[in-house]
Amino acid sequence: MSGALRRWTAGTLATTVAALAAAALVGGCDWFDDPVAANLPPWTELTDCPSARNVQAGDDVTIEWTGDDPDGDVDHYEWSYGSDAGADTSGVTDEESITIEGVAEGDHLFEVAAVDDEDAVDPNPATCEFTAVSGGGELVPRVVLVEYLTNQFCPNCPNGEEALQNLIDQYGPDELTVIAYHYSPPPDAVATTETIARCDVYFSAHGIPPTAFPVAVFDGLRTVLGAPTVASAEEDYAFEIDLRRDVGSPITVDLTGSIEAGRGSVAVKVKVHSTLSGASNVVRIAVFEDDVPEHVPPYEFVVRNMLDDAPLTISAVGDSVVVERDIVVDPSWNVNNLGVIAFVQDDTTLEIIQSGRLLNE
Repeated sequence: MSGALRRWTAGTLATTVAALAAAALVGGCDWFDDPVAANLPPWTELTDCPSARNVQAGDDVTIEWTGDDPDGDVDHYEWSYGSDAGADTSGVTDEESITIEGVAEGDHLFEVAAVDDEDAVDPNPATCEFTAVSGGGELVPRVVLVEYLTNQFCPNCPNGEEALQNLIDQYGPDELTVIAYHYSPPPDAVATTETIARCDVYFSAHGIPPTAFPVAVFDGLRTVLGAPTVASAEEDYAFEIDLRRDVGSPITVDLTGSIEAGRGSVAVKVKVHSTLSGASNVVRIAVFEDDVPEHVPPYEFVVRNMLDDAPLTISAVGDSVVVERDIVVDPSWNVNNLGVIAFVQDDTTLEIIQSGRLLNE
């Protein structure tokens, strides 16, 4: 942060002249001495501040700035922040941005001043003022979840899996997530008590016999039975996916974590962006594996483990919660093909409100 440029103002010029005059008085008029130049203060300027617009209470706000010093370097910045909610704080940073998480309703004031390498502070700190307003918030883009109910002895199930893989390639994992629940009976090598239970929930809710495979369930609500060809399944699935993509979600679901041989962990952050209704919302987390070789062609999206559910009790705009779970990795699973999908489901209506995906990359 070197000082090659300086935008002079009347105030800055007056300050500089006064500093030079004081130096002359202190040093006297001995023309045989080398003059000692007075240190000039640095300056600070905002590059991003939401002052021209209201922000939604509960949102994260990022403020950015820059600074320079006309006769040296900017060493660091001093900042302070306060709001109507009384969240007064201050600090020192080498960075040129700060993020204020979950701002409260009301007026907010942020000030930042550059400090140069001789500890001179900008006498005119850069000031960012903004207002956070409350309300219903705004819906965010939906990540559609397809739950695929399948069985080892289903002849057309591979058609549906291939169609879903094509659609993931088309929409991308940020818009479409897929997990497959294998069912038994008849016997299925990768079915578990958890995947059987998930299938039974939808068989019961939609009046589907537990022999009608495959069944694709879209965000817990609508279903498509059968997959006579890859092309027909892809067309039917795309229609249902587009219907759901047109419906925004009140929450975001973001995953972080990792999986390695024998173990792993995941953290699921759920944040409310528009008022969330429902008293029976639940966070569910599924560990899945692709390219499972128990079948030809290999199974895709196979749910290996459903981690413990977590009731979701937040509902107001700006509320957030993090659900953390450890993962036990079976030695028979291919770690390189594992991933995690989390979703929030209303257990009363079975609607899946939002989903998200963690890939083990």
